[in-house]
Parts: sequence; C-alpha cells; structure tokens
Amino acid sequence: MICIKNNVFHLNTQNTSYIFAVTPHGDLQHLYYGQKIVSQKKSFKYDYMVPCQ
Repeated sequence: MICIKNNVFHLNTQNTSYIFAVTPHGDLQHLYYGQKIVSQKKSFKYDYMVPCQ
C-alpha cells in the first residue's frame, strides 16, 4: 500500500514501512525504513510515522 500526504510517501509491505518526503527543492529525503508501522494507538516520535488508513 502507498499513502501520500503533504509530499510524504508512506510505503507498506507485509513486514516493513518506508517513508520519504519530497522537499520544497524537489529532493527526496529519507525519513524512515524499518518494521511495519501498523497501529495509531502507539505514541510515534514523528507525525509522519502515523500509518496509512
């Protein structure tokens, strides 16, 4: 699944999440890669880590 919000792309696979953003200058910025983000009930360190709905 791929979710896009405010130039932040959140890609989910079966086991992982990858999040990156497009900066105002058009560059790609890596934000997160790791264990799949699945629950909004957790307290995430960054707003962009909230999972896709």
